Amino acid sequence: MAGYLESIIRNQHCKTNTYINGLLEKARNEYGVDSSEFKGIYNQYFKIPSKKSALKNRRYYEAEVTGKDIPKGLERLYRRSVAIDLLSACACECVYCARGYFNRFALSNTEIQEVAKYCANDKFLQEVLITGGDPMIAPSKLKLLITELASKAPNIKIIRIGTRLPVQDPEMFDPSLFTFFESMKKRFIIEVALQANH
Repeated sequence: MAGYLESIIRNQHCKTNTYINGLLEKARNEYGVDSSEFKGIYNQYFKIPSKKSALKNRRYYEAEVTGKDIPKGLERLYRRSVAIDLLSACACECVYCARGYFNRFALSNTEIQEVAKYCANDKFLQEVLITGGDPMIAPSKLKLLITELASKAPNIKIIRIGTRLPVQDPEMFDPSLFTFFESMKKRFIIEVALQANH
C-alpha cells in the first residue's frame, strides 16, 4: 500500500476557496513570495510534498476501538469521551490532509440519532468531540446532533467542536450558531477548538 506522501505527490491537487486564494494574493503583494506570511499560506494549501514516506494510508480511526455496535461516524478510543465525525467536507483541503483520500460522507439524521442513542447508553461517557471535516460548515446537522445529545444523553456534559472555518472562510460561518450555543449553555459546557495549522 502506498504511503501518504507518495499518494499525495501522485494525486493531490490544491482545493481552496476564494478567501484562501485572496489571502495568498494579499501576502504576495504586501510581503513577497519569500516572506513567512506568504510561505505560511502557500505551504499549507499549495506546496505538494516532494519526499516519500513509509506511513500507510489508513483512516485515523482504524486504531484499536473498544466497544460493540459502534455507529457510523463515532470513534471510541477513551472511556469518558468519543469523537464524532459529522461529515467529511471542509471549506478547503490542506495538501497534507489525509481525509481527501477517503470516501465522502455526511451522517444522515437517522445516523445522528443512533450516535446520540449510543452515547446515552454508556454511563462512562461524559464528553464528545464533534469533528469531521468541519462541522461548522453544516450548522443544521451540528444543531441536530447537539439537540439529540441534549435530549437523549444526560451523561454528556462537555461538547467540543473542532473547526478551521474562522481561518479558511469566516464569511461562511452561520451566526445562528451563536444563539444556538447560548440556548445550550445551561445543558453543556461547549468548547470550540480552532485548528489554525498542523
